[in-house]
Amino acid sequence: MVDPRTGQAVGGFAGFQTLAGVFFRVAARATERIPLLIGTASFTPELGYILPPGSWGIQVPLDLAPDILTRHRRVTPVLPLTITA
Repeated sequence: MVDPRTGQAVGGFAGFQTLAGVFFRVAARATERIPLLIGTASFTPELGYILPPGSWGIQVPLDLAPDILTRHRRVTPVLPLTITA
């Protein structure tokens, strides 16, 4: 999670992930849906333990690779996300 005004990372998932390292093969110029775990744990002490309700942004890092040895880290644009409770 990012602050949409500053782009600073302020929160996310803080815990164990059982599916870390799962690869999704997508052909060039193709589109594929992938699962996304959205966490609201705060990484900023001023916000408390969880992100408060409001307008936030989500940005996802992606490792793009033609094979396991050649990786290119990219991030998605900041997309709007509203926390309601």
